[in-house]
Amino acid sequence: MRIERLSIGGFGSLSPGMVLGLDPGLNLVLAPNEWGKTTLSHFITGLFYGFGQRRGGRHPYEPWGGGDTGGELVYSLDSGQSFTLGRHLDKREILTLRDEAGRDVPLERQQPGELHLGLSRGAFLTVSRIELDDLQQALYAGGVGKELDNTRQWLSGYFFGEAATRGEVANPVSVLQRWAAERERLYSEDRRRGAETKALAQRTAQARETLALAQGREAQLRQVRRELEDLTKQTKELTGERDAAALAVREATKHLEQAQTLARRDQLLEKIEQLAALGLAGEADEARARDLQGRADSSAKRAESAKTQAQQAREMAAELAPGGEPERLEAHLQGLQGLRSELNATHRMQEAAENDLNRQTRALQDRWGLDTAALASIDPHTFQEVERLRGQARESAKINEAARVTMMASLPESKQLPKWWIVVAFMAGLGGIALLVLTFLTYLPWWCSLIGAATIMGGGALLLLWRARRNYNKLADEKLAQALAAAEEAEAKHAVTEKELAQAQEKLPQALREAEIMDVSQALAEARRLEGERASRAKERAELEKKREELLAQAKQAAPMASGTMESALEEMRKRARQAQQALAHADRLDEQAQRDEEMAASLQEDLKQLLASLKLTDIEALAQARERGRQIDKLRAAVWELEQNLQACDLLTPHSPELAGKTLEKLREDFAALDRKTHDLSIRRGELTGELEHLGKSESAAQAQARLDSLQQERVELARRHDALLLAEAILTRAMEEFRLEAQPGLLKKAGRFLAMATVGAYEWLGTDLFDAPTKGDPEISTRSGPGAPEREIIALSRGTRDQLYLCLRLALAQEITEKGESLPLILDDPLVNFDAARLPATLNMLGRLSAERQVIMLTCHPHQAELLERKYGAHRLEI
Repeated sequence: MRIERLSIGGFGSLSPGMVLGLDPGLNLVLAPNEWGKTTLSHFITGLFYGFGQRRGGRHPYEPWGGGDTGGELVYSLDSGQSFTLGRHLDKREILTLRDEAGRDVPLERQQPGELHLGLSRGAFLTVSRIELDDLQQALYAGGVGKELDNTRQWLSGYFFGEAATRGEVANPVSVLQRWAAERERLYSEDRRRGAETKALAQRTAQARETLALAQGREAQLRQVRRELEDLTKQTKELTGERDAAALAVREATKHLEQAQTLARRDQLLEKIEQLAALGLAGEADEARARDLQGRADSSAKRAESAKTQAQQAREMAAELAPGGEPERLEAHLQGLQGLRSELNATHRMQEAAENDLNRQTRALQDRWGLDTAALASIDPHTFQEVERLRGQARESAKINEAARVTMMASLPESKQLPKWWIVVAFMAGLGGIALLVLTFLTYLPWWCSLIGAATIMGGGALLLLWRARRNYNKLADEKLAQALAAAEEAEAKHAVTEKELAQAQEKLPQALREAEIMDVSQALAEARRLEGERASRAKERAELEKKREELLAQAKQAAPMASGTMESALEEMRKRARQAQQALAHADRLDEQAQRDEEMAASLQEDLKQLLASLKLTDIEALAQARERGRQIDKLRAAVWELEQNLQACDLLTPHSPELAGKTLEKLREDFAALDRKTHDLSIRRGELTGELEHLGKSESAAQAQARLDSLQQERVELARRHDALLLAEAILTRAMEEFRLEAQPGLLKKAGRFLAMATVGAYEWLGTDLFDAPTKGDPEISTRSGPGAPEREIIALSRGTRDQLYLCLRLALAQEITEKGESLPLILDDPLVNFDAARLPATLNMLGRLSAERQVIMLTCHPHQAELLERKYGAHRLEI
């Protein structure tokens, strides 16, 4: 199996979104500490076997920057099948496994590592992932607790079974341990063990107790049956007595009810006589008296209501007209109308003046594009400053132009010589020198020397001319630069003046920026005049409004219900005067009606007095009481008739005493209650005995308890026989395992010895161990020697570096041994070589390079020299994290 690609969504300090492609051979990750190397190895393990539980609501490997926790891994098996494994943490862990076609692979409650690698998590950590801390123990890296115990048990059983029987029979170590556990479970001198023996002894003691209890229950059962028969007889006798007592109670109750009915009839007859003695009245008399009383009360109420309405009408007239005099209100109304006419005339004059003022204001605004308030607020000195800056700008422009003309006129003419001039001068000089030298060396005629000298002089003249022209041009350039500087200075002054002018113009409105100062001054004076007149008109308008409001207040005082205008107030005053006159007339009519109603009420009251006197009653209330007594007598006579209908003739002739009948009934009821309680007690006791009888019948019998005790005795004999057989089998198997250990060495130690010889450069080449005899709770003891016949050295006597090398070789041999017939797992090495010296480190790296030809190797290190050796010699595929 090899890992092809890792995609990290987020895991600890690893960068989210990182994708790593791995080669099938040697892969190298070089990074400093705290850079994520160990986190990467835990990420691979977590994808195959789970990320583990959260702690305090958070997962230890949640991304440092936040976000998704998890990622994906693409791997292929030795069979050529490729799979994509994904695992992410949300509210719960989400696991997906898909094949090459994208189909989901069913896991059936297994982890992907268990399904495709055939190893548990502890076994994977032991044979595939090797960290520096793992080299502190011989073989086991399966975590802690139960997981570590399972790994130890699995390894010890695997190696003995493979080495001794090549897997053809059961694991002898596991068999021996199961036999010992079974034997100690059956019987042990240690009180903490021998669970079967202790359990059997407890069950035997319980069986003896059960037998004794069953024998006692059988005697108790016979006694309960006899007592239950006696209770049945007593219950039958009490039932007869209770029925007779119930019949006597019913008869006594009937006699008591008859006596109470007769006493009630006598009381009703006596009450009828008493009511008749107080006096009675007929229904017609009561109706006539109440009619007279009602008509008299109604007339009195109408009279009172008319008086009240008349008073209200006069009060309303007083409210509408001061003092209740409508003539005064009319005179006040005429005065207010005169004042209103004067105010309206004044208002029309003010409106005419304001219209003329607005016409002048609009004319000024149409010319300058600004209202008079804006023109009046402008400072006149601003225009003077603008005119001054305009003059300075024109003056600076003239100076700038004059300076430019002067500069152009005074510039010297710059004449440039052709570039070939200097070349000709040098060539002439060189030619003359060459001719002189040739004449001197070859004895040419003398005139050749003259020609050479002339040529040299001509070249020098040309060179001097070129130099003079160059100096002239340099002087011309300096003068040009000075002229340009002066022109730029004048231009800068002009720009400053223009900028100040623009800033000053920005303070003015757009319409005034180009206007003449005289026109603007006249416009500003006119605007200030108009604004002054506008303020004066506003003051006059405010005074007029004040007078109008005072007049309106007087009108509203006279007419509070009027709306806000003067016309409505005057109209309201006219309306109030008319309403006051109507109210006074209505009050006079109501007074006349009240007088008529009072006379009618007095006449009706006199008729009522005469009627009551004829009935010998004092008032209408006495008449009502007499009529109520008549209705009560009618109801009482009906009740007496109903009682007599329920009684028989003999009961009317033979009276009974209610007191005597009540005492007899109470005595019979007490006797009946006593019999009832006794019957109830017997019923409860009978129920208790019946329940006890059922319980005793359901319990185990003495014969069943004796049979179970005999069965336990036979089981004890069988347990002792099994214990002796297991003890004998353990002795035989232990002797056979000892003989095998002394005769053969497992293939694991042979492979580890070969790796150790390569890693230690031949210093050690043999390993020995008590792996097969080691207890399941600790590491085995390991010894080594340099070769055949050499003394053995215990691992505790070796240096830390040598121990790390020995344990590393043992782990590598373990990986080969475990995966020889299965998937070739990749080796994940997390910096295990830090304690290797300069001689053994290259040898170990060489061993890992050779091993990468057989299986995938992922080397995680922070040491550059290790990475350099692997890259230079084996071409390791380097990964960046």
